[in-house]
Amino acid sequence: MLTQTQFGKRLKHVRDELDFSQQQVADALGISKTAVVQIEKGERSVSTVELAKLSDLYRLPISVFFESVLKDEEPEKDQRFSSAEKRSNLTDACAKELRRYSLCLKSVCVSFYVNE
Repeated sequence: MLTQTQFGKRLKHVRDELDFSQQQVADALGISKTAVVQIEKGERSVSTVELAKLSDLYRLPISVFFESVLKDEEPEKDQRFSSAEKRSNLTDACAKELRRYSLCLKSVCVSFYVNE
C-alpha cells in the first residue's frame, strides 16, 4: 500500500507526465496551488471528490493513481517521449494525449505483472 508521501509523488509524476501545471490542477480542483504542493509532498490528503476531479482532468482511471512504481527510485519523465516530441510535428494536444495513453499502458502492464 502506498504511503501518503508516495501517493503524493505518484500524483506529481502523473501531472508531470501529462504536462499540467500545479496551477491548472489547482483551478480544476477548486483549491489553491499551495494545497496542490502540499498534496504532492504528502502533507495533505486528497478527498474522494478531488480524486474524481483529477481522474476527469487527466482522463485516466482512478486506479492509475494507486499503481505502485516498480522501482524504488523516484519516477522520471519518460525521456523517449520527450525526444520523440522534439523530432516530430506533434501539436501540444497530441503530445499530451500520447503521454496520457502511455500512462494508461504502463498502468495496465504494472497491474498485469504484479497480479501474475
